[in-house]
Amino acid sequence: MSSQNANSYRWAAQPKWILGHIIIILFVILFLNLALWQYHRLGERQNSNAAIKAQLNGPALGLSSIEDARSASNYRHVRLTGHWDSAHTVYVRYPIRDGVAGYYVLVPFVVHDGAYVVNRGFISLDVGEAGSPPDAANSSDQVTIEGWARKSESSSKPVESNKGTPPIPTVGAVDLSTLAPLMGPETLASKWVQLTTPSDPTGLVKVLAGPDLTEGPHRGYMLQWISFTILAIVGWLSVLRKTHREMQITDESAVTSDIPPSSEGISMR
Repeated sequence: MSSQNANSYRWAAQPKWILGHIIIILFVILFLNLALWQYHRLGERQNSNAAIKAQLNGPALGLSSIEDARSASNYRHVRLTGHWDSAHTVYVRYPIRDGVAGYYVLVPFVVHDGAYVVNRGFISLDVGEAGSPPDAANSSDQVTIEGWARKSESSSKPVESNKGTPPIPTVGAVDLSTLAPLMGPETLASKWVQLTTPSDPTGLVKVLAGPDLTEGPHRGYMLQWISFTILAIVGWLSVLRKTHREMQITDESAVTSDIPPSSEGISMR
């Protein structure tokens, strides 16, 4: 290869190098699209968190707010007055809290026109299988509770029973269509309530924490894909520069080897 070709990078237009350029460009496009995807997911998470925070910090609304919130985001702050129907308790089986498996305690909360499913909180497996569920209060007592209105979850898992005496029905999620037959025909199926006010004086039922309002992994993933993009570009440019330098050295060596031996020491006559 001539010195002019090495100095001008014309060798990088050869087919094998063009293929390398194309591969790197495709990787760059892929990485940038993945970074953009994570950027959009980050924005969606931030918007969702902002909407939830507005509802969490808002005033506690009354019964009608649950029915009016069918299409709204989760975690609308509500206040209800009624009484517990502990006889129709159902457990959500095997959630994990602080590394311990257990149950969520679902109890109908009876109001003037029906009953809402209320998640009272978490109990450990040994408490859940010890016998009757922890009693929220005397079923005839009128109480006022506060919590967050939540959308129905979905689950295809079958209804089972735990090993308590008597056994308590268990479900795979707070799926209101599955819970309605277990909790009575008066159960309202628009929303359920995650309790935020403690209802168990014994402390066996642990009120659940609020929603996760972090940004999740999306910002880190976005920066990761941007880093991969930069590494791909810088790495390929380094390969080209190294190859160019090696060609220059090879060309210089070839030129040096073509210089004839010195004629020093030959006398002139």
